[in-house]
Amino acid sequence: MASLPGTTSRNSSRARNSSRDYFIIARNEFPWHQLPDVVIARRGYDNYLVMLAVRENVSVVDISNTLVAVHQTDKEATDSQRHSRQHEFNMRILGRFIVRHGLTSSSQFLTNYVWDKSRNTTTIVIARRRTTRSNSGLRSDHK
Repeated sequence: MASLPGTTSRNSSRARNSSRDYFIIARNEFPWHQLPDVVIARRGYDNYLVMLAVRENVSVVDISNTLVAVHQTDKEATDSQRHSRQHEFNMRILGRFIVRHGLTSSSQFLTNYVWDKSRNTTTIVIARRRTTRSNSGLRSDHK
């Protein structure tokens, strides 16, 4: 039987760079009161969470280098969601914000594999991302 990472690397493609799938948030560390009433899994939700966390100095760790997320879907299901009347619901509620500031590339930290040759093991480490870009994410015309 093939391993999941091996199978996924041969038989699948990576989702758009703007999609986030997993959020692990300490209960009292995120400014939930600043998040408008939006729908989870609709466009904008994930990017707004990342942008808001970075803007409010909540630690964000990009784990996409060390986690395989598997979605079992097909093109028809994906296309039907994109063409749904509700696809843009969150974007209407959230208003204008700079989506690229909600990409995981805006995170302060990222994970990578590190090979320990002496122990013959691989470890996942969290490292500070090298970036100096401002990540406020809100345009001046956002209300």
